[in-house]
Amino acid sequence: MRRTAFDAAEEKGRQAARDGKSITDCPYVDKRKPSGKLSWSRSFINAWTHGWQDERINMGLKPWD
Repeated sequence: MRRTAFDAAEEKGRQAARDGKSITDCPYVDKRKPSGKLSWSRSFINAWTHGWQDERINMGLKPWD
């Protein structure tokens, strides 16, 4: 199975949860194009957050703390 950049972002989120980092430690920022339209940055934020929350659940913790 081919891994995508989103898979890597999700794994980074999982690792951050294992390292005890907060959800606010997401390394991805919301970037916008000069026109004000959205870029792909939110997709990376969502992938990282999903990985972080999923790993917290796997660890027996609340996904939002």
